[in-house]
Amino acid sequence: MCTGPFGPYLYKSVTAVRPVTEAAAGSTMSPMATFGGLLARVVAFQEGIARRSAQRVVRIPGGFAVLDDRYPSSYEHNQLYVTVPVAAGVVIARAEDLLRQRRHRFVTALDLDVALRLAPGFRAAGYREEGTVVMALTGAPDRPASVPAERVPLEELRDADARAWDERYPDLPADVVRELFERRYTTAAACDLTTHVVRAGGEVVAWCNLYRTGREAQVENVNTLPEWRRRGFARAVVLDAVGSAREAGCALVFLLADRDDWPRDFYERLGFTIIAEQRSFVRVLG
Repeated sequence: MCTGPFGPYLYKSVTAVRPVTEAAAGSTMSPMATFGGLLARVVAFQEGIARRSAQRVVRIPGGFAVLDDRYPSSYEHNQLYVTVPVAAGVVIARAEDLLRQRRHRFVTALDLDVALRLAPGFRAAGYREEGTVVMALTGAPDRPASVPAERVPLEELRDADARAWDERYPDLPADVVRELFERRYTTAAACDLTTHVVRAGGEVVAWCNLYRTGREAQVENVNTLPEWRRRGFARAVVLDAVGSAREAGCALVFLLADRDDWPRDFYERLGFTIIAEQRSFVRVLG
């Protein structure tokens, strides 16, 4: 999915998962697999990456918090996870305490019923709702890539990543841009991370990462510089990442996409199917 400057999404906080039934989705999956089973593995993957990436893990009522003083602008590395039912006020209070030195409040609930109970309290506290979908690879792409992609060290993304932030958020301070790139090294230490790029004129103009642990993998940070879009470059990097996951023997490849934006249709053409809906709430301080 496209990234915002503070996390995988600029506005993403409480995340609730709503599974989609196979019948409703028109699944092409193996009879041995169910969307519910895939979703459980996705959630375990996400929680594992969050814990292993954290500088500190703090127990809270109903879940845990991940914190990292090295990357204070990163929502991804400074957030609360709720895993069992708990009062919204309790979570909000812990978010205020644990994230008091941050300019955001960010909480993730990985169970729909838990999130539905939390949502009224978060909305009343001024949190904004957003939506994402979890998409799992269940089929083949409608057509192959028309351009080649390369696999390169993460560091080769630094200049292109900085340019992408500058074009999207020109007022973002240089030290924050640097921080938001370097946080990827923390994620790389928590999984097997590969970087997939397309070059034009010798420069990286499109890219994505693949996070892999065991037989599960997530395609993440899909981006193409504006002047190079609509040339098949995103297709090339995503399919190359999928190829890398298959080479590693992954049985599950997934990604997250904005529920209401066009990339979800693009990913469907690449063979991904929506298996769950996520709801998000975030509060950004002035």
